[in-house]
Amino acid sequence: MSPLTLQEIVTVHTDALATHAEGFLPIIRLLLLQGAGPVSPERLATAMQWTPQQVEAFVHDNDLTIDDRDHIQIVPGSGCALDTF
Repeated sequence: MSPLTLQEIVTVHTDALATHAEGFLPIIRLLLLQGAGPVSPERLATAMQWTPQQVEAFVHDNDLTIDDRDHIQIVPGSGCALDTF
């Protein structure tokens, strides 16, 4: 069996992203928001047009945490975002 080419690996990942876009898009949005600084649950709710309950479910379902400054954080050791999600 020959090893996969880089293009084949990229295709598999992009196909997975396309197939599961609903699950990946919120975490990608969170990571983009984090690039501009800490993200509060309220800021994520505004960006995603979610209710506080939807943010709470997102945090719980995706191994995220809310720190003592009320910022959403990725749990240390959870791995690369694309590997995790």
